[in-house]
Amino acid sequence: LLRLPRGFLCYRPPEEAPEVGELPLLRTGRLTFGCFNHLPKLTDPMLALWARLLAALPQARLMLKSFGLSAESARRDLLARLARQGIGAERVELRAPQQTLAAHLACYGEVDIALDVFPYNGATTTCEALWMGVPVVSLAGATHVARVGASILTHAGLPELVADSPEQYVEIALSLARDRERLAALRAGLRERLRASALLDARGFARQLEDAYRSMWEQWQRGADTQAAPLRLHVGGTSALPGWKILNIQPGPDVDYVGDCRDLGQFADESVAEIYASHVVEHVPMAELPRTLAGFRRVLKPGGRAMISVPDLEVLSRLFLDNRGRTDERIMVMRMMFGGQTDPNDFHFVGFSYDILERLLRDAGFSRIERVGDFGLFSDTSTLRFQGVPISLNVVAWK
Repeated sequence: LLRLPRGFLCYRPPEEAPEVGELPLLRTGRLTFGCFNHLPKLTDPMLALWARLLAALPQARLMLKSFGLSAESARRDLLARLARQGIGAERVELRAPQQTLAAHLACYGEVDIALDVFPYNGATTTCEALWMGVPVVSLAGATHVARVGASILTHAGLPELVADSPEQYVEIALSLARDRERLAALRAGLRERLRASALLDARGFARQLEDAYRSMWEQWQRGADTQAAPLRLHVGGTSALPGWKILNIQPGPDVDYVGDCRDLGQFADESVAEIYASHVVEHVPMAELPRTLAGFRRVLKPGGRAMISVPDLEVLSRLFLDNRGRTDERIMVMRMMFGGQTDPNDFHFVGFSYDILERLLRDAGFSRIERVGDFGLFSDTSTLRFQGVPISLNVVAWK
């Protein structure tokens, strides 16, 4: 498998899609959850989660729409299953198929929040809901079919709507349901957000697919020599160093693999001898860090090591609080803490001290962690000093 950095699909909205209307909650006074996925995807555990939502929101209702609901027997069966979960028929509206795509999409005008299904996520259904201004809450799992929602929402710029557990799924949905202003703002801006996202960038999607084919072809051409040499992976790098291969989210003349440090799925288990990542993991949201670091460990060979450099928040905080520094110097330190602020992808999500980074690495399964002054490899921000003080926290973690 080769993972595409901008997602595995793109979406072309239908020309006949109606305009996005106002939030139905503002008109009706009660919130409506909706799910337009195929009936076989509505598992009993999924219905149990929806029952928890409706129990927490006594005025809310649930709209379900599917091709299968044109049959009366299917409607009776579904209502009986919902009743067993404690959801009364008076709180449920079942919709059969519409005659046209425009009429189908118009039904989203009655839905405030769309609920994705698990373990087989929606795909087109999720894209359609987002295009019609309806936020989608999705539960992510460990397989492709259980991560389609996570992929779509992440590339649409909505990773905060992806849950890693059933409990978080309920929390995210309830938080949305209780925030009318946020719901209204999402509804008003989702279509433009999608237009600007990777999800609708068909040209960019074609380019990334071509880059993937080219990368596979070049790797095949390198043949057995490449396979025999130990793989040393420089994550986030841009300049070549003999013996190291570069993984970067952006293609470049020296980039060997295009991909995100959060997903090393293109590398097999125990296939990498060393990983070097300088000032990369602080760009990963805290909720995704455990999975990212576990991914580092997964691809490392037994005894392999990860060399990780991040901004040292304790050092930078002391430099910032030292009022002997000039204002421009303290602003520079602040920019180091929060990111470059000149690139939308360069902001920092996490601040690290040694004890925080060590705990995260141990939780990811690394057996030994050692703090070092310098790796002695690359000339980069891992060696950067400000006012003579090293600003990076450098550690080596062994598998």
